[in-house]
Amino acid sequence: MPTPLSVALTLWEIGMLSEKNLVAWADIQILSQAQPDPDLLEIAANGAAFCLKQYTISTNSFTLNFSQEFWLRAYLLDLTLRSRLSSLFSTDFRHGQSRASTRSIAKLSRTSGE
Repeated sequence: MPTPLSVALTLWEIGMLSEKNLVAWADIQILSQAQPDPDLLEIAANGAAFCLKQYTISTNSFTLNFSQEFWLRAYLLDLTLRSRLSSLFSTDFRHGQSRASTRSIAKLSRTSGE
């Protein structure tokens, strides 16, 4: 059975959780427990990359199969991008192809940087 730390490490390894957020999560876990796991202390002090490289923690991430990772990424997908993309592309019926307007591309690039 995966532990919360192994789940967090897995999310970090597949790029869905930043090192900064992982350390912040570990800090919160440490503060909320009377006897925190030593692995949480290591991650909070040194970061996941160092701990996994130097084998200073005993908790390991687990491997997601393709379907599990796909489901997770789909579940967490930002669906607000869809509406921005639909306004980006307009169909040119005379030529039977989709074309992106320069104005729409500029607008999307400005909004995606926020």
